Amino acid sequence: MLVQSTSGMSLEDLTAWCQEHGARILGVRASSVQHGRGIVAEHDLDAGQLILAVPGSLLMSGRSARADPQLSAALRCCSGLTPVQVRKP
Repeated sequence: MLVQSTSGMSLEDLTAWCQEHGARILGVRASSVQHGRGIVAEHDLDAGQLILAVPGSLLMSGRSARADPQLSAALRCCSGLTPVQVRKP
């Protein structure tokens, strides 16, 4: 399993890291947006057009969180919290 923090990466480094690990980014780019990071279109997009393909190994899931020692400990400690209660300060 792939575990690496990307929170301190520049947008360019994050994009390169994603692509190096199998993500396909088509017609969009990472950008700073109003509430943090996001993606913006580089040109007009067609309805249904594929813009981002992310392999399962890069996705956060319950399974991947339980497999990570730190996240697993946090889940055991705070198992009663709802997603609304788990936010950045």
